[in-house]
Amino acid sequence: MQEKTNSDLSKKPSFMSDQSYSAALRFLERLQKIDRELACYESGEKTFTLPVFFDEEIGKWTITTEFCTIGGCDMGILEFENETAAKLEAMYLSEKNVHPKSERACYPCYQEYMRDAY
Repeated sequence: MQEKTNSDLSKKPSFMSDQSYSAALRFLERLQKIDRELACYESGEKTFTLPVFFDEEIGKWTITTEFCTIGGCDMGILEFENETAAKLEAMYLSEKNVHPKSERACYPCYQEYMRDAY
């Protein structure tokens, strides 16, 4: 997204009310801030707290939110149709300091564990 300069935005369009124009400017500022933040993650300046990757098996971008405690399997997955949506959600979750959970075992790993243990 190409950022508009203040001179580009200094004249309110005739079809907009002052209130609508002010809201549009605030919205544009927020979009530009999100764009700058995402650029920090994509450049490696910041890192996502959750793994973001393209899952070839399902053909979608994913964020892993939970891992199996026994085998490290992906248990909680958020699916996205495109990379941008996945990275924006990962950025939001990272800003909230959300990390993957690892509090339980998946069923196949638990079954294998029980079979081997007894």
